Amino acid sequence: MPSRRTRASNRYQEIAISDITCYAHNPRRSKNPEYARLRESLEHNGMEMPLVVTQKPGDSTYTLHSGGNTRLEIAKTLHARGEKAFAKIPCVVKEWTDELNLLVSHLRENDMRGDLMFVERAFGVMAFADLINAKQSKPVSQRDLAQHLQNSGYALSQPVISAM
Repeated sequence: MPSRRTRASNRYQEIAISDITCYAHNPRRSKNPEYARLRESLEHNGMEMPLVVTQKPGDSTYTLHSGGNTRLEIAKTLHARGEKAFAKIPCVVKEWTDELNLLVSHLRENDMRGDLMFVERAFGVMAFADLINAKQSKPVSQRDLAQHLQNSGYALSQPVISAM
């Protein structure tokens, strides 16, 4: 399971927008209901909150660690439109741990805002189970999946997982 890191392992860095990618397994499948508000905010205020990114060892690009997919998409659109302020993006860089940590970080971030649909959360949890199953010889039980999620800081009960 991912280990808990201290804040000391994070660093601030401005990163070229072309070197940051959205998280490929983002649980959100629908358009962010806050898209228009976020776009207006970015157009008027710039990127006020840094994105949280990570870099897999050996990769030349960074990927979003815990949310920010909509903000990055909007910033890339604004940059492509010629907005030079989005050439480099303020970021907090977290040390790479593993894919399980990345997925659960996106689940937590979306759930904290309360705008992740149940079916999207279910797809995220099932993807988490698939990652665990790829590492072991037998399928993870719902009870064990609930424990893995809890250990990762994303508590769901076994009955909720069963409903998924």
